[in-house]
Parts: sequence; C-alpha cells; structure tokens
Amino acid sequence: MATLSLVAVDGLERKYELSPHEPFRLGRDPANDAVIRDAKVSRNHAEIRFERGFYVLHDLSSANGTFVNGRQIRIAPLIDGAQVRFGNSTGKFSMSSSGFSAASRMDTEEVVGGHTVSVPDLGESGRGRNPKPQRKTNTVDFPMPAPDRQPDTEDLEEQIDEGKRVPRKTDPGFNESHYELEEESVSMSSGTVRDATQTPLFYYYAPGRLTGVVAGSVAVIVMVGGLGATLFLLAGSRLVGAMTASALTAMFATVILLLIPRRHLFLFRDRQMKDVALTIRQDSRFAFPRLRFSAAASDGLVVGSIQKSTFSNLGRHRWWIFDRERPAPVGYAIEESLPTALARKILGNFSPLFRSDFRIYAGESPAGWIRRRETREHQLLDLSEDASCRLDRRMGLALAVVINAIE
Repeated sequence: MATLSLVAVDGLERKYELSPHEPFRLGRDPANDAVIRDAKVSRNHAEIRFERGFYVLHDLSSANGTFVNGRQIRIAPLIDGAQVRFGNSTGKFSMSSSGFSAASRMDTEEVVGGHTVSVPDLGESGRGRNPKPQRKTNTVDFPMPAPDRQPDTEDLEEQIDEGKRVPRKTDPGFNESHYELEEESVSMSSGTVRDATQTPLFYYYAPGRLTGVVAGSVAVIVMVGGLGATLFLLAGSRLVGAMTASALTAMFATVILLLIPRRHLFLFRDRQMKDVALTIRQDSRFAFPRLRFSAAASDGLVVGSIQKSTFSNLGRHRWWIFDRERPAPVGYAIEESLPTALARKILGNFSPLFRSDFRIYAGESPAGWIRRRETREHQLLDLSEDASCRLDRRMGLALAVVINAIE
C-alpha cells in the first residue's frame, strides 16, 4: 500500500492512501483529491499516477514547480521515502509491504495537537473514486502564512533553471565503456546490466513488450484485410463500399493502436527495483511518423532523448541521439548489415542469425557498438571507441535498453 503524507503551511499533517487504479490529484482547487491551502500551490498543481508497476509524479505545469528530493521535476518515479514539495507544503511518499488497496483510498489521518484523528472515507467500498462532496471531509480552511521553517520556492529557482541546470556527478556505474545486458525474462523484458568484470551494475525493467507486439500484429492484420476488401470492392466498381471499407479499416486500426500504452523502461541500482537510476519514457503516442524516448535521472531531470523515424524500418534501423541542451542530434546508431535487416523483416527476429548489430557514431566519428548476434540472451554495449566521451554514457545505456526492448 502506498501513502502520501503532506504537511501544509498550517503545520497539520494529512495522510492519504494512493490507489493503483486511479490518478491522485493535488492542488488548491476543491475538486482535487488532496486540497492544499497554500498560496504557492497552483489550482491543479500535480498528479500521481500508477504506471507499469510504479507510482509516477507528474507536474501539471504549476507556477512554482514540483520538487522531489530537492530537485525540480516534470515527471519522476517515486520510490519509498521520497521527499516531495509543492510550494511551501512538504510531504513524504511511502510504500508498505501490505500490498495495494483493492478498492478506493481509505481513511485519512490528521495529526492535530499531537493526537491522531481518523477521518473516515464515506464512499462505498470497491467503487473506485469517491464522490467529490465526500472528499471535502479531508480539507480544512486555514490562514496562509509563509512560515520561516519552510524553504521558499524561489531559493531553489536561483540554482535550478529550466534551461540551465546545475551540473552534478553522475552514478559511477555510468562511467564504464563496456556493458553486458543479460535478459532474464523475455515477456517482461527484465534483466541485469553488468560491467566487463561481470559485476552487476544495474537491473532493468521494460514491461509491455508482448502487449505492443500483439496489438501491432492485430493492427497489421486489420489493415491488410481492409486493403484487400477495398481492392475487391473497387474491382467490382463498388466505389461507396470501397470507401466505407477503407474508412472502417483506418478507424479500427487507429483504435487498436490507441490501446497500446506508452512504454516506460527503468534502470535500478538494486535487485529489489526500488532505487531508480534512470527512467526511459516514451514521449510519442504512436511509432508513426517517429518513435521518441527521453531519459531522465532519478530526480526527474531529462538528460537526453533518442528517436527513430518510421521510414527507417524500410531499410536499416537508425536511432538518433540528442542531449538536453542541443536541438540537433549529437550522434546516432545504425544497423550494421542491410541484408540482415531485410532478412529479419521477412523471416522474423526469432533467431540470432537475423539480429543486427548496431554501429554507434558520435557526430560522424565511430563511438562504439551494440552487439546482439552472439546469443539471444545477451547484448553487449561497447563505447570504448568514443575516446573523447562525447556521448553521455547514460544515453548509450538507454539506447541499448530501448533497442533490446523494442527491436
């Protein structure tokens, strides 16, 4: 069960239980799940969603920003003990081992004058979100002083600028040149990242592989069948029927593709998958006309992105690499063999013989390899050719994980 404890500017602590089935909204607006009476909190400030096995905090374009562990974020996964701040109100995210609540959020506790008061949730059990009038029992009107004990939002804004972040040290695990990705579960696409000495550095988790494959295959079948029906009707001079078949095909294919969720991939420092080192999230809704992922550190700071054009699927796949400060790509990775790429499109990706290695370039200079053909369970990332380290190692590893999960 996940909980969020909030201490507002009046000093009262409120504890909320989060549900994996519904988003949890915070802000000054009375319609929110957590109503924060704070002058520096926006009406709709932030939202917590349960995505692919993790609670993720989203800032809703708030005026004064959302902070996790002292860093301003746009999107950031929440781990046990994470410290959050909205305006002058602080909070803590906690995960307990008792499991998630199967129904709606339960009772809210308020600490008033050193005593814990339980405020029951009046909604029906098992019905999901409670009616908004009942959620108002969890809010209290109070004056809005600006206490000295809370750090002001502007204090950090002087150090954290949206366009120019303060540089800081990266995880030592991202300083290697050789990595080995060992896949442990094909269906969930989880595995271990090791260094050249076989020492585990990270554990990755990329759920949803089979979901995307099945949905994509069904969409292709629908489009092929619809195209055949359209051509058949055109051959019989049935123009209205052909147009109807074409429109229905496009509509059904679009609906199927809309059901495919965006993919979130994670790198963890521990096998228990609690300490997030890197989050790789899908930015584009569809793979057409391009598929784009961004990589963010544990505090939510985006360090770069990678993207692939759909048209590169006609030949050798090419992934462009971007960092957070330049609009132009700083490098790219391209399949080494065109014949192997074409053979895989016809015969499938079920044998290592049809898996392509990728050549990585920093600018136009060779920077390394992603070797995938040795075995199906292992993928090797070699960045030793990038002697000047022009490519961020985090982006190299993010690229290897995405290729392993997507290609």
